[in-house]
Amino acid sequence: MNFKPSEVKEFDFALNFASKLVTINENLYRGENVDNMLIRISKEKRWIVATTDAALRARLREHSIPVIYLRQSKKLALDGHIFN
Repeated sequence: MNFKPSEVKEFDFALNFASKLVTINENLYRGENVDNMLIRISKEKRWIVATTDAALRARLREHSIPVIYLRQSKKLALDGHIFN
């Protein structure tokens, strides 16, 4: 398969970006759902959350947590400010 140089550059960026992401292995508190756990942990650790869930994005923004999301099916966007 032949790729355009611009596509190769995009693939390299995506692989590099993905290699820096972490997967969390946390336990839920009793009665806590996953969205609430993500909000709790991202506030505690000052993490940015990547999600495509619009309802979760809105809740994260209510808590001033930065969110990375997919825009126009092919662009990543940052909603909020990165902590200092």
